[in-house]
Amino acid sequence: MRVDTLYKYELMHRYPGMRPKDEALWDEFVNNNRDAFDDCYYDVHIGEPEADPRKKSAMLATGMYEVSQWCVDVVARSGDAIYVIEIKPDAGPGALGQALAYKKLLVLEGKVPKNAIPLVLTDSISPILQKAADELGVLVWVA
Repeated sequence: MRVDTLYKYELMHRYPGMRPKDEALWDEFVNNNRDAFDDCYYDVHIGEPEADPRKKSAMLATGMYEVSQWCVDVVARSGDAIYVIEIKPDAGPGALGQALAYKKLLVLEGKVPKNAIPLVLTDSISPILQKAADELGVLVWVA
């Protein structure tokens, strides 16, 4: 797996790129599931935001390139399993799409294997969200 900086799976004061509500949810999950993962990557940038080489060069020079990429909240490892995690309080259908899209792009970029598991971490699951997740092959866990 080739992605940014590897972190030990543990509670941290701050997690790179995470919003406060996402951090609170992740803290709760980590605190209640100390052995869920071995290690993880945070704020994993993916995608090509600009196809025109001249515009891309200008974006790189001004710092706009990185902020225009999509960012995966967490890519975590547990043994041989790799999880692509979208943290979303009060998750809806968009969170499922994000987890699937992030996984697909990470696979295309060679950062995770094809058998990586898309996962949404949330604070509640409605029956319709769970049904859709099951049909799409996305795990949904409650912190």
